[in-house]
Amino acid sequence: MYAKLPFGLVLFFAVFAVAPSAWAQEKVQAHLDCVDSGSQDSLEKLADRENHAISVEYYTCVEEDGLEKGAIATGHNIIEWDGAIGTILSGDGVTRLAGPTEVYKALDGKITLTFKDGKVVDAHAEGHNQILIATGVAAPLSGKTNTWTSKVVGPGHFSIDVTIP
Repeated sequence: MYAKLPFGLVLFFAVFAVAPSAWAQEKVQAHLDCVDSGSQDSLEKLADRENHAISVEYYTCVEEDGLEKGAIATGHNIIEWDGAIGTILSGDGVTRLAGPTEVYKALDGKITLTFKDGKVVDAHAEGHNQILIATGVAAPLSGKTNTWTSKVVGPGHFSIDVTIP
């Protein structure tokens, strides 16, 4: 279980700019396409109990659908693993587009791995981020919290759906 994660599994956050016309809406939604961008793809065993480990993971995402299409998000997460369940202990990142920039941090996150014949065949994750700094047209997002879900698309490749109430 502590060998390489078959999907280049990295876990995943993204927040991005939102056009001013969207702020009047009840929810802002976006879809991101993400890749592993430097993770070690392995778990570091911890000696205190069986199946306890951590991983440090890096990602890069592009907003494919949403109000700031084309925005780039980069970041990293530190995840604690208890068997097939991961808890995001810390994470942060920056989202950039010409004009607006956002800085965000992870508030919480859970990852669930699905195994078949001893191998990871799927992963699902969900959690919340807080936008710490937002500039330009995204400035009204500063201090807001988003909800995200993520799923594996292929090796080293995943998608994120984000909702900002």
